Parts: sequence; C-alpha cells; structure tokens
Amino acid sequence: MRIVRNEAFIKQRIKFTQRGSLIGMGLLLASLLLSSRSLALSYLFLIIGFLTAMLAVRVGNRYVRPPRRDLLLDKLLKGLGNKYVLFHYMQPAEQLLLTPSGLIAILMREQQGQIRVRGKKWQQNPFTQKLRVLFGEAPLGDPGQELRRQLAMMGKVIQGLPGLDGSVPLEGVIVFYADKASLEQ
Repeated sequence: MRIVRNEAFIKQRIKFTQRGSLIGMGLLLASLLLSSRSLALSYLFLIIGFLTAMLAVRVGNRYVRPPRRDLLLDKLLKGLGNKYVLFHYMQPAEQLLLTPSGLIAILMREQQGQIRVRGKKWQQNPFTQKLRVLFGEAPLGDPGQELRRQLAMMGKVIQGLPGLDGSVPLEGVIVFYADKASLEQ
C-alpha cells in the first residue's frame, strides 16, 4: 500500500497547537495579573485565554498527540497490497483509501466509552461527554451525518475531474479508535 500524507498540513497544525497553547496561557496569566486592576478586562482575558487554550488542546489531540490518526490507520491497513493508496489530510476527506473497486472515505473518531446508535441518532452518557469536551476532546456529534457530508463533497470533486464520468464508487466507514470504545445499536 502506498501512503500519501499532507505533511505541510500536519506541520501547520503542530505550529497552531504550540502557538495557541502559549497565547492561551499568556492570556490566562495576563488575566491573573489584571485581576487587581481591571476586573472586566481580567474576565475578558480569562475567557479568551481559556477558549484559545482549549482550541489548541483540541487541535493537538487530533493532529499531534499519539496515537495520531494517520499513523494509526497506516498500522491498521498495513497488509494491503500495492493496488491500494491511502491519502491523509487531502480535502475534503481527511482519510481516503483508493482501492481497485473505488474510493473509501474513512472518518476517524476518538470517543471512548459506550456509544449508542438509534437510527440516525448517536449518543453517549451526557455527563461523561460534557466532562470530556471540557478537557479538550471533540464532542461526538453525528458521525453518520459528517460522513455523508464528506461523501457528498468527494462526489462533487470526482465529478469535476476530467476523464471521469462520475461513476467511481464511493463508500464510507466510521472508525472509533479508542481502546475503550464500544458501539451499541
């Protein structure tokens, strides 16, 4: 299997994580120092610093912290032959597998714990999910809808390519890669 990785995209996310963390922490420190002088400005710096730091943590969890999604998927699919090409971080799908029979968009999710699917509704324990979001994990949302959106965008891209008549089969799969994730239907 050949692997095509958008290294510039990953480097950009690493820089964003580093700078965002430093800026967020700097704003939080400034908030602490301003608390005795200007309470309103202190609160403003506190809120902006917290949001900046949490955004940096979320991006870091997704693109920097081990196990990185792309490297994990490389390991999971390592036995595939040379007819397969795995694309990482090429838009509109983050992970895309080109197979002899078509394209497969792969949506990677990091959620832990029990995940219930009832029709089109995805659920986790509300308290646990809110706590994890507070500590920088992405919310569960609706992975099915997100995958359908990625597939629709990929379909438009494929139709716009010269030489293709739009008949390339396009499928999708959702992968929960956390060790303690369990899916219940």
